[in-house]
Amino acid sequence: MRFHIALPTIAAALFAAWGVAAQSVEPGGRGWKVAAAFNDAGPETKLIVIGLVVSGLTAAALGPWLARRTRDTLSPRGIGFVSGLRLGGPLVALMTVFQNLLNGAVASAWFNRPPSSLQLAQIYAELALIALAGTLAAAAAVFSLEHVRAAIARARQ
Repeated sequence: MRFHIALPTIAAALFAAWGVAAQSVEPGGRGWKVAAAFNDAGPETKLIVIGLVVSGLTAAALGPWLARRTRDTLSPRGIGFVSGLRLGGPLVALMTVFQNLLNGAVASAWFNRPPSSLQLAQIYAELALIALAGTLAAAAAVFSLEHVRAAIARARQ
């Protein structure tokens, strides 16, 4: 039985999704939860977070498929997506974090008063959510790419 390195990545993504669902806001619940931070985000931030999560899951699913394709060719199609996501995921997340920091600074200057601790907590929760999505996408891409590289090395032997 062969061990696919993408399977632990998929399991970790499912566990993270379960954790997000468990932390979602319940009726009458108090405090900020992960789902509440996502719901508070703007539409462009939501789109980017969903895109990063879907890209990470796609990279995790592509790993075993690309590893099987190395029997036919040593350079399977789709490896560029996984390779690009290694650096692209965190860069997209970083750009989104900076854009949200800029929005928070502009809003603070516009209202001509310092933000309250609750507003700062909302901003920090949103920034952490974006960084987490970019990190998960990059981690899935790294694991999948290493799985494919190992399959290519086995095929060359």
